[in-house]
Amino acid sequence: MDRRTFLQTTALASVHTIASGIGNAEQMDPIHTNRVLSVKTNKTKGPLPHVWEECMGSDRAVVAFREQWLSDLELVKKTTGMKSVRFHGLFNDEMGVWPPGSKQPNFLHVDMVFDAMLDRGTRPLVELSFMPGA
Repeated sequence: MDRRTFLQTTALASVHTIASGIGNAEQMDPIHTNRVLSVKTNKTKGPLPHVWEECMGSDRAVVAFREQWLSDLELVKKTTGMKSVRFHGLFNDEMGVWPPGSKQPNFLHVDMVFDAMLDRGTRPLVELSFMPGA
């Protein structure tokens, strides 16, 4: 199945699910009886870009502090033309965002990671996670 067929099928299934929910709501609330839901699955708006075709996966955000990782980032970008780097652990304890005993967060290290990537012409594609150790 190609991606357009998959998206059409998924859209139709979603519309059916939503319409079923609206139907139940109509029985309970007569104000919503005049809703019309229309999906044009035969129209093409334009290309459907794949983020993963321009993005490379990485390790935790903290590795962006390593000079070797940064030089590897430059080499991979130059060689492949990638546009962004996906990583996780932006708010992990090792990033020091919320140090023990602190009353407020400190985003200095987050800024440093983002700046290091942006300085090298890549965008961060962040997978947010928070895994405190204690």
